[in-house]
Amino acid sequence: MGGKEESFQYLKETERRLILIMIDEFKCRGWSSSFLYADFRQLDS
Repeated sequence: MGGKEESFQYLKETERRLILIMIDEFKCRGWSSSFLYADFRQLDS
């Protein structure tokens, strides 16, 4: 049971890291990322 919790936590961490990288990518390209933030907020809740 503990292992399942751990792997889920790891997935959440990885997901968050990927999202942050994606946002950085969009910013580097000069895109407006405000609409992206709204989407990710929904995913997180």
